[in-house]
Amino acid sequence: MKYFENGINVSKVLLIKPKFDSGLSNLVCEIPLGLEYIAAAIESNVSHISIIDLSHSKVDLKKEIHQIKPDIIGITCQYAWHNEIVRTARTCRKTRPESIIVAGGYYPSLFPGLLDFIPELDYIVKGEGEQTFLEICNIGLEYPYKVKGIYFRENGKIKLSGERPPIQNLDSLKFPARKFRDSYYTHLQMPGRYYDSISTTRGCNGRCSFCCEPEMYGHARQRSPENIIQEIDEIVRFHQNSPLTITCTDPNFLGRRKADIIRIKKLCELLEERQYDLSFSTLVRADTITRNPELIHRMVKNGFNFFEVGVETPDKMILRNTKKGQSIKTVYKAIKIITQAGGFPLGTLMLGFSGQTEAQIRQYPVYAAEVLGVKEAAFVFATPIVGTSFFKEVQHLIFENNLARFNYLHPTLRFNPQISVNRMYFLLGYCYGGFFTPRLMRENDEFYERLIPNKAENPVFTYIKFGLKSLGEFPNKAKLAFIQGAITGYFASRKYREMIENEKVSSNRS
Repeated sequence: MKYFENGINVSKVLLIKPKFDSGLSNLVCEIPLGLEYIAAAIESNVSHISIIDLSHSKVDLKKEIHQIKPDIIGITCQYAWHNEIVRTARTCRKTRPESIIVAGGYYPSLFPGLLDFIPELDYIVKGEGEQTFLEICNIGLEYPYKVKGIYFRENGKIKLSGERPPIQNLDSLKFPARKFRDSYYTHLQMPGRYYDSISTTRGCNGRCSFCCEPEMYGHARQRSPENIIQEIDEIVRFHQNSPLTITCTDPNFLGRRKADIIRIKKLCELLEERQYDLSFSTLVRADTITRNPELIHRMVKNGFNFFEVGVETPDKMILRNTKKGQSIKTVYKAIKIITQAGGFPLGTLMLGFSGQTEAQIRQYPVYAAEVLGVKEAAFVFATPIVGTSFFKEVQHLIFENNLARFNYLHPTLRFNPQISVNRMYFLLGYCYGGFFTPRLMRENDEFYERLIPNKAENPVFTYIKFGLKSLGEFPNKAKLAFIQGAITGYFASRKYREMIENEKVSSNRS
């Protein structure tokens, strides 16, 4: 087993986000906020830190490793990144055999068996890594049991050094060390604005079966509004007061308790004092919105423009089985509240739940656009992520063995034996073609253009760019099926809308 001897402090640390240009990465490059939190935690205890985002920076990893000569290499991991994690770990091991390689993130935390699949990895940091990584740097790893929260190999078996309790006081954490970025991030849909992200909570009180958040972080813990605004101040300074888009990474930004609402109200009050040019994007639950409509109005006034609601499906039984804990009626009311407040409602809808029929999936585009009134929708395949209860439920249905395709854009499980894989791609295209009509995209353009400082680019082109990039990774037969589905979906939705308009005209005449 590889370890640092007791009493020898770590001097140089290299933190890596593997290259992954697929799925939503085609729209916006995910900022490795977790690595920046680690860097901030250990900065004063080591002589050198480097963060390399291989999806964002064009660097020669071997050359960087030769120059830095890191004692520890940390790799952040997600399930769909598996192939790139393997490549990255192998490159690191071949380039510098003496470095200790540590994996972190929800994938290895929920699947410590990754140590068996990737022999180049020495350790896994489970869950929140700030304190664990700091102790590794200070104590060393001669006796792994001294550092809680580590998976390691011992006598051919994977052992856990001990459970590390979740960090209760999130205000005690240092802000992510953004200064280690080599350049600014941008968002494809927001030309003229820099892009950043912020985490104001950890964990989630929801129990959605397909989500890894509750398994990774447990129950929700919140930062204080005063602590959040201090980080926002720092972000604004970092970007030199430029117009900025900020994604809030929280799985449920609004929370569900009264104290959570008070917290957001106070944050809005602090933002009002500053008058920054910020545009926030949040993930929210519909039930919290319907209970607090006045809060949504205030949030929109303070730059919270985008509200992404997990719609999932119009099927009541599937919602119940996934433990979503919300009704279709509640989702409808929430979208209406966001729209009336002047916000932009986005919806995520999943297709491909076990037993779902083609007829049920064909309802999705009209349901999202006409019934709910969602302005932008992401239609994705229900994807089993290792470690979640959904994965355990459908494990026997999984047919895909290329983990790079577990990115929500590809079917991975045989949810209905009567629907072929190519037909699944057809249905995905049907949903997108039926939803994104020219009229809707023009309306969306008007909203986005209000937020683009120099009107640098017509936002409608972002849909086309994203679509072409995503389509490029599909197998050839799947591309054809998707395109055929999109055309079919477009004409089907057009026929539906014409029928509705004719019914309105007939009703007015009578």
